[in-house]
Amino acid sequence: YGRDEPNQGVWAVPFDLANRRATGDPFPVAPGAQRFSVSDSGLLEYGLFDVSEQQDELVWLDSAGVATAIPGSRVRVVALAPAPEGSRVAMSILEKGRFSLVVRDIGTGLDNPIVPAAEYPITGLTWSADGRRILFSQIEGFQSAIRSVMADGGAQPTTVTIGAAPAISPDGKTLLFENDERGARRIKSVAFADGAIAGEPALLRRPEDDVEEAIVSPDGRLVAFTMWKDDAPHVYV
Repeated sequence: YGRDEPNQGVWAVPFDLANRRATGDPFPVAPGAQRFSVSDSGLLEYGLFDVSEQQDELVWLDSAGVATAIPGSRVRVVALAPAPEGSRVAMSILEKGRFSLVVRDIGTGLDNPIVPAAEYPITGLTWSADGRRILFSQIEGFQSAIRSVMADGGAQPTTVTIGAAPAISPDGKTLLFENDERGARRIKSVAFADGAIAGEPALLRRPEDDVEEAIVSPDGRLVAFTMWKDDAPHVYV
């Protein structure tokens, strides 16, 4: 089956046809693939949407709708997130079929490499409340992992937990993330400090709810998320 962001591509899951149930966890087959088909012999054919030649320009858009260009070279942007203080922006960029993470100085337009280019997409960018770390999602093995890296590029990324789409509360003490459990998406929350979690993650909603893409309000009191009902996405707070 196909998945959109996060972790776009062709995925598969072990399935018991007689009992009509999944017997294992989903895993990626062809990251980034689109429009696929499988022959009777098991041959998978798929297409990759070539966006390597497209280049994006970063702009600020104020509340009045006025756009101001941010200096710096044009790049193919996969995901981006401005830093809490507003002077930097983290960008996942695609170049020659590989994905890397850079931080751009909004004043000078200079890019500081943070995570070197790799095969799998870097998505779900978010900053820690103090602006010292960047969290992101990336395939690790056969599943999506949330990783943490220092925003100055001074250390290698570390794995925080299995999941995707991280979001940090304004006080920096809680991490929310998306977790795929046998094809159903869950939002979980867990205590977070110094780039690591503490304790066991807890479900944000009831176990039977299929939810994703949590965002914490600026005051930390509310969480907005998407929940699937009747085969359609609905936004809840």
